[in-house]
Amino acid sequence: MKSLLVSLLPVAAAVLLVACGGGAATSGSSPTQLSSGTVSVDPAPVAVTFTAMAKGASCAGTSNRLYIIDNKQVFWARSGNCADNSYGYTLFGATPEQTLCSAMDTIAGPRTLCSDERYRELFVTMTKNLDKPDLGLGKDHKVEELNFLPPADAKAVPMTVIESAAMSGVVKRQQLVIKDADTLTRIWNEHASTVSPMLPVPEVNFREQMVIAVFTGQSNDGCKATAIKAVTQNGAALSVAYTESVLQTFAICPAVMTSAMQMVTVPRSDLPVSFTDVTANLVKANVLAESSLTGVAEARTAVVKDEKEFFVLMKQFYGDQAQLPLPVSDVDFSRQMVVAVFLGTKPNGCAGIAAGEVFTQDGKLHVTYHERSQIRGAMCSLNLTAPGLVMAVPKSDAPVIFSADGLPF
Repeated sequence: MKSLLVSLLPVAAAVLLVACGGGAATSGSSPTQLSSGTVSVDPAPVAVTFTAMAKGASCAGTSNRLYIIDNKQVFWARSGNCADNSYGYTLFGATPEQTLCSAMDTIAGPRTLCSDERYRELFVTMTKNLDKPDLGLGKDHKVEELNFLPPADAKAVPMTVIESAAMSGVVKRQQLVIKDADTLTRIWNEHASTVSPMLPVPEVNFREQMVIAVFTGQSNDGCKATAIKAVTQNGAALSVAYTESVLQTFAICPAVMTSAMQMVTVPRSDLPVSFTDVTANLVKANVLAESSLTGVAEARTAVVKDEKEFFVLMKQFYGDQAQLPLPVSDVDFSRQMVVAVFLGTKPNGCAGIAAGEVFTQDGKLHVTYHERSQIRGAMCSLNLTAPGLVMAVPKSDAPVIFSADGLPF
């Protein structure tokens, strides 16, 4: 980071080159007279200002990048899952206040503006080559990416769904962390009071586990549902991501009062727990391949951003059947990337995998999936399986977190 800040010195210097038409000085800068007569400022606040701007941006969950261009300008490219604001590209001078060119998605359609027409050609070239490290500018320009996204320090916490219901007896909206049998019994009796005969309290080993529950409260929508999508450990805290939605069915939703809920068990922890509704952050994912008999014997995940790596991945997926048509043409790598989950070799024929939800949260892309080991009421064969799932999702620079959502299927 020190070398990058030093490289920003010319950017900072441009702030005060008023006499040469290079922009205006910003208030709060501390100019320093150099031996050559050039006036500059401390470069550190420049990097801090731009990264703070990018970190605080909305609609930047899919992609969020900053580039230093020729040590003179800063190019910002961001995209997200927002209607009428799905992307935005901006070329700045020395400060975020000095906008040279911008392009964005608006309610009236795409819009490109340049306050200084000298930069239009440079700007258009970059916006058309976002997938290239040099942004299509070639060897005559210097392009440095300013890395500021959070590291992939989060990890998925395994969870198991123990109850899901649309008509809970708990009518108050609440999220709970339950760590003892007495509390679980009290909450469960309230929840199951609408069912006759009352369902037994689930058995939970509270020495090793705890229960996380989400109750949506009463609603007059007969198709209301909720689901805990992932539990993640972020440093010294646990984060619970859940959704609230209306079930997409062909039937007319009955006009009855509902109170949707879900309970899961996770490993016991003393870390603080936060809850986030990620319904608005769901990302569209297309299943490219799904099988219980892949050619990948080890458990692993993959994120692929180019066609060459994708071709290799799919040959591994199909194994001995690799002569089959590979879905390489189904992915536009200028806009998409591929995520894959392999469960490794399993000892029975019931093992399987299915796609869950994909969503953004806290600057990360979460990929969830259903993992199956048994089929209720079925006798599983003893043949080996190797379940795998491959999906195309919108291209993102965010760290990717994979997790099983604990739902049977």
